[in-house]
This record gives sequence, C-alpha cells and structure tokens, in this order.
Amino acid sequence: MRVIAAFLVAFCLPVLSPAAVGVVGNGAEVTCGTSPTVMDDPSIEDRYTRTLLACVPAGSNHVFVGGEGVTVGSGLEIGGDIPCYRVTLAPNAKVYCIASSPARVKVQESR
Repeated sequence: MRVIAAFLVAFCLPVLSPAAVGVVGNGAEVTCGTSPTVMDDPSIEDRYTRTLLACVPAGSNHVFVGGEGVTVGSGLEIGGDIPCYRVTLAPNAKVYCIASSPARVKVQESR
C-alpha cells in the first residue's frame, strides 16, 4: 500500500497543474469608446486559453465586439435584449469593443 501511495505522490500529483483546477479572475470594467478597445480582465494572464464574459449594464449604450479592426457596422452588438457575450479565447487572443459613444462593459475572465 505504501508503494502505491509513494507512486501516486511521485508521478501523478505533478501532472495536476493549477490550470486544471480553474481560476476565475477579479473582473474589470472597460469603457468602450469610438475606437477599438481591448476587453480584458488583467487578473487572468493572456498566455492561457480562457473564457471571456462581457456584459453591458442595463441603461448603458450598446457596444459592438470583434477583432482588432471592429467597427460599429461590422461588430456583434451586445446590450439591451442581448446583454452579455461569451467567447473562448486561444492563448494571447484578444477581443475588442467599440461604441458610437462611450459605454461601460463589465468583463470577467476564467481559465
């Protein structure tokens, strides 16, 4: 029995990394303006695959999300009837937001 326990401690426990456990970030508030702005929760490192949840608070202007070149015409609209947007991001990938006038967005990342 001791041999099995020693084997598990020596060979199996090192395989369990903190990334396998899951980490939820502290969250952040991002102001989306008239030029593309990165939506980011700085408490989660971009070097991991992660999930980003972005929600537009009730009463705030709608925002549009997409890649680095997102525009009000090309982005996916969030706000109003569709208050949140969720996406899984590859390591170092970024999502941008833009609005016709400044708008607050609550951002939460997890990995």
